Amino acid sequence: MHKRRLNDRHIKTINTVDCVIVGGDFVERTTTVETLKHNLNMLKRLSTQIIVVYGNHDYRWDQHRLRTILDQENITVLENEGMYISDSVYVYGTRDESTKQAVVQKRGLGDYYILVSHNPIVALQQTNSRLYDLILSGHTHGGQIRLFGLGLRERGRWLQVGSAKMRISNGFGTRKVHLRLGAPPEVHHILLKKGATTSLSRERR
Repeated sequence: MHKRRLNDRHIKTINTVDCVIVGGDFVERTTTVETLKHNLNMLKRLSTQIIVVYGNHDYRWDQHRLRTILDQENITVLENEGMYISDSVYVYGTRDESTKQAVVQKRGLGDYYILVSHNPIVALQQTNSRLYDLILSGHTHGGQIRLFGLGLRERGRWLQVGSAKMRISNGFGTRKVHLRLGAPPEVHHILLKKGATTSLSRERR
């Protein structure tokens, strides 16, 4: 999110979900406490579990203060650790730029494993990525500003990594310049169906 503020329209777009995963850069160096608490209060209106995985900019904020605020709001932070969010869906979150290999619980028959890593390079360095069914990442902003289809980084896209599907998202916020061109912000609604292919819808704006 960086410094971007959620509003009523964003929350209505997300609507009813079982879990919200913020994949990094919830804040940046100049994000105010007021903006952070505003965004947390907006997300809590969804009355669902909220998981945060840190991105590179989160580490440039006051770490003690950030963790204290998130803990006070009952937000789960995953740093090289994982948890079951349902009887059969397991989420593991990596620290940004971490080289530590994920230590995951033994898979149960039919369980669905999700790896969340802010930086796609970190995700791809996970030698046990074959354990996962879905990998969620971002960091690149899809290039943020693209001219004639060209940008400093590739657009958000789907990849196949072994047996896992990987989504590199354009993300929601902006960095430095509050402008996007050719790389619209994204909020992803992922629907998991037993015995079916993962489906995803993308909301822009």
